Amino acid sequence: MSIDAKIAIKLPNMDVYKKAVDVTQPEMLKSALFIRQEMLKRLETGRDIFLKPFKPYAKSTKEYKKEMRKNPNIVNMEDSGQMINSLRTNAKVNRSIVDIANAQRRKIADKHMEGRGVPKRAWFGSSQKTVKKVIADIRKIMDQHIRRANAK
Repeated sequence: MSIDAKIAIKLPNMDVYKKAVDVTQPEMLKSALFIRQEMLKRLETGRDIFLKPFKPYAKSTKEYKKEMRKNPNIVNMEDSGQMINSLRTNAKVNRSIVDIANAQRRKIADKHMEGRGVPKRAWFGSSQKTVKKVIADIRKIMDQHIRRANAK
């Protein structure tokens, strides 16, 4: 399970602009880190990728959360913290990646995303608001690269 955002660019006279519009690995890493940060903020408030509240915990889960001294009323996809803590970011030229590093936690995440044996909770991913912000930021970077290429 991963968010793998690839940028496909088609411009007239592509050879002239090809390198100019490449978004560098460090620039794409900023996008991946932003996506991860926004995902964590959203989870803290108990919201899914559509910004809607998660289905409430079952009674048994609420009791367990109380015993663990955690708030049973906010569904934040955190039990031990291992799944959330295994979110990692990576980047390449024109590519931002957010995924779950731990294979066991990835299976648990899939279970929640698909609703297998637990209520379906679309927690892993980006809201449209986050996607729009990332696209706007990348467009600004590409515009800067093109302006620099044209100035040469």
